[in-house]
Amino acid sequence: MSISKNIINQFIVQSTGIISGFFISIIIAKILGPAGRGEFAVFVTSLTFISIFLSLSINHSILYAISSNKFPIDKIFYTCLLFSLGLIFVNIIFFWTEFLFHSNFLFSNESITANALMILGFTIYLFISIINAVMAGLKIFKLQQLLSILFSILNIILFGGYFFIKVYVSPTVQIQFNDFLYFYTFTQIIILIITLYFFFKETPISFNISFLNFKDFKFLIAFSLTAYLANLFQFLTYKIDISFVDFYLGKSQLGVYSLATNLTRMFWVLPVSISTILIPYNATDELSRSTININKLTRTTIFMIVVIIAFSLPLIDLFIPFIYGNEFSEASTILKILIFGLIPFAATNIVLSFFSGRGLVKHNLIFAFIVFILTITGDYFLINSFGTVGASITNVLSYTLGFIYPLVIYINYTNASLSDLLIVKKLDFVEVKKKLSANLKLNIFKTPK
Repeated sequence: MSISKNIINQFIVQSTGIISGFFISIIIAKILGPAGRGEFAVFVTSLTFISIFLSLSINHSILYAISSNKFPIDKIFYTCLLFSLGLIFVNIIFFWTEFLFHSNFLFSNESITANALMILGFTIYLFISIINAVMAGLKIFKLQQLLSILFSILNIILFGGYFFIKVYVSPTVQIQFNDFLYFYTFTQIIILIITLYFFFKETPISFNISFLNFKDFKFLIAFSLTAYLANLFQFLTYKIDISFVDFYLGKSQLGVYSLATNLTRMFWVLPVSISTILIPYNATDELSRSTININKLTRTTIFMIVVIIAFSLPLIDLFIPFIYGNEFSEASTILKILIFGLIPFAATNIVLSFFSGRGLVKHNLIFAFIVFILTITGDYFLINSFGTVGASITNVLSYTLGFIYPLVIYINYTNASLSDLLIVKKLDFVEVKKKLSANLKLNIFKTPK
């Protein structure tokens, strides 16, 4: 399947995931109520932090090593699987250490049950991330996309069924938070089992277990650690931004600001879809072909986002009060600022996918560090004076100024011109129209070979 078809299908899949997530968030809120929803948010945030902090981004090195045919696939898979078991053991050690010393650095929940389920959730995350990295490296995108749609539908059915039982079958029974966590973990186990079945059925991975030698393993770890630091800086940037708003302005303003930032993330679907597909192609394609793809997709995406911004701006003031209530009307101003940050965010994501595919992840790390420093500096000076508007301006400026670094490196590395990368061309419209008309035939639902 061509790169354009994969990107269009990936966009459809991620859009489906957003719709599914939106409905599930409503169901969870109805089941748990405000207090339980807040407790579940703490659980999910802690699980996300643990997954970033302790996974060491091993999936990034798997994706690169398989895409570039660096080592035998079986050896990569089983070596990283064994390494993941070690990471799970480290996770358990962290859990017991925090429990003994009454710390809440990683495990924020007071319940031992919740924290134990968090370890299981981390285990599921590791295995699924390894499997997805192998399939992406082999460019088995259609299977991944089919599974994503299946899981979106399955989650709606499972959570909807759980909600139906609570409301209509046992309306007088109060659902305990830990009971809901058991159900949530059960849904993740089902997803893992289905993923494992199709993974071994559709990929060339055999059951002849073998491992990389120490030298090759050291290369994988060095690569993953660089990607890990980049991801960690990105996560810390978000956490620090939120923490500054909370510290200076309080929970009420944080709620308004976080709503605007979460709505902005809904627009990330297009650039994230493109960068996800591009990484394995950049690892195998010649430099000239990769450069053409990056240039074309970057300038086309920028143009599409500019159009989205132009249509969205007049509607924001009506949309937020209507959907969320007048108490969130201040989020309209914040969103109208943040939405302009989509332009540098999209361009950066696509350009960084070039470096990831070429094994030059040090540039991803440097970019993440630059944005981290810019965010701390901007938040410190602007939030105190301009409130959430200052935080929004910092967000946009950090990505805009941060984009200068990967832009300069990319142009020097590929000899691409700035106009080829950023300015849309008339021919692009013709190509997009042809590809859309050719691809929107629901061929994603064909059974993968």
